[in-house]
Amino acid sequence: MDESGLLWKAFPKKTLGCEKSVSGYKMRKDRITIGLCSNVTGNNKMMPLVIYKYRNPRALKHSLHRLPVVFKNQKNAWINRELFIDWYENHFKPSVRRYQLRKGICGKAVLLVDNCTGHQVPEDMQDKDNFQIVYLPPNTTSLIQPME
Repeated sequence: MDESGLLWKAFPKKTLGCEKSVSGYKMRKDRITIGLCSNVTGNNKMMPLVIYKYRNPRALKHSLHRLPVVFKNQKNAWINRELFIDWYENHFKPSVRRYQLRKGICGKAVLLVDNCTGHQVPEDMQDKDNFQIVYLPPNTTSLIQPME
């Protein structure tokens, strides 16, 4: 699993026609975080995790429940420990179990994540028999993270 931030209201720093920077505009910081996860072969893609700062955005008030994403809110639209644990327990584990039942597979599932503090799960919540979280070494995420 890996997350990526998107500043969706930000103007580009350069324009395509010339190399001059765009000036006179204040940088907009409206952000969403998108978390993606799949198995090694890519044939079990989980619903993307979308984190925004508002619980019920006005533009999505009639269609938020129909979006094919796991929608969460947090003040600065970043992932934190509570959101990650909620996603891990309520979305990752059930999705992996459904996939294993559908394919007739049994065995341990490994979730590979970077070692940011938002991904730390307490030892008592980790199901060592069926699920394991493996943390990448520090400062190597951009080099060896499969979802990067």
